[in-house]
Amino acid sequence: MEYNSTIWSPSSVGDIESVERVQQRFTKRLPGLKNLSYDQRLKFLDVPSLELSVMLIQFVLVITRRSTKILGEKHVTRNYH
Repeated sequence: MEYNSTIWSPSSVGDIESVERVQQRFTKRLPGLKNLSYDQRLKFLDVPSLELSVMLIQFVLVITRRSTKILGEKHVTRNYH
């Protein structure tokens, strides 16, 4: 669910709930997880809820932007080449 999350990230509660329902249905269809609650399935799979993922992504983006403004871009970005 996180692939390309910086390009598309649901921000309205309705969008988050819609995508979360897809994740709920998908995880319920996995072998051996049908009778578990959604929270139990996420815990078993070691996957955060979409709501938590969105919050974490937004937090990281805010921290990165603020760090860039305070420290300057060359101190925050990394060269991976």
